[in-house]
Amino acid sequence: MSAIRPETSATRRGGFNVGATADAWLVSKQARRRVSSRTARDQRRYLLRFAEHVGFDRPIAGITATDFESWLCTLEEYQPGTQVTMAAPIRAFFAWCRARGHIADDPCSDVPRPRIPRQDPKALSRSTVDKIIHSPSDRRSVFRDKTLTIVAYWLGLRIGELAAMRIEHWDREEQTLIVYGKGGTIVSMPCVNEAADALEVWVDYGLLGALSGPMWPSPTRADRNISRGWIGKLVKQTGADAGVEMHAHMLRHSIATHLARDGVHHSVIKEYMRHASDETTGRYTRAVMADVRQAMLAQPGFVEHVAQPRAS
Repeated sequence: MSAIRPETSATRRGGFNVGATADAWLVSKQARRRVSSRTARDQRRYLLRFAEHVGFDRPIAGITATDFESWLCTLEEYQPGTQVTMAAPIRAFFAWCRARGHIADDPCSDVPRPRIPRQDPKALSRSTVDKIIHSPSDRRSVFRDKTLTIVAYWLGLRIGELAAMRIEHWDREEQTLIVYGKGGTIVSMPCVNEAADALEVWVDYGLLGALSGPMWPSPTRADRNISRGWIGKLVKQTGADAGVEMHAHMLRHSIATHLARDGVHHSVIKEYMRHASDETTGRYTRAVMADVRQAMLAQPGFVEHVAQPRAS
């Protein structure tokens, strides 16, 4: 990983400037394997933008809340959620600096985060998912793309988890799949029914019965999977083949919503979807309850019935 700023004479004398100290923070995070290489690249990019704004050689002890707020103003072109994502590594960096004793006060601690409007996850109906999976296509890669889409939906996999899949991660006898997930988590998931059937046909015929190697080999590098970005494009195209506008993460939203509609317990959905918090899982159960409420209100006479006083 290239440095945000080469070490200066001031740093060598024992001072702590923004550029060199930010490099030290990034190196320490990667050494502890706290983030993926993709996340590390993004965090470095946001830190670089901040360092350019305040000055690479500026002593970190001299950075104030006003400096941080003025940098946040440069992000106004982005959506609130993106602003929070871009500001997160800067907040984490200064919290780390304070914990290490490099600064006495955290300049970010008193700066409020922007409010992000809550949006319920967008899910596809079961009939739409079925249409996507079974819609014909004359594309050469349709075998692989359909398999990938089926697995993504039934197992609720993120794009990064799909991109990390290898043949040896799937145990067809035990019907499990080792999933390398978000934040470095590794879990064994049940892989049954449609997902297992699709993988079995794909490995036996699409991959000629290979026992190891990437699950979705790149056309240019057979020893590697296709990239995350390419997976996103393929899933999007698979939807377009069926006349459905979608993105890959909607498949994950869809299976979580369908599980909630089927009455699967909150804790089971949380574990299956590998959610870090109850709040994330709650988005799906709340969305289902909102739909139930709307359906009930649409029933003739329902409002009048509820409004009637009950006999004591």
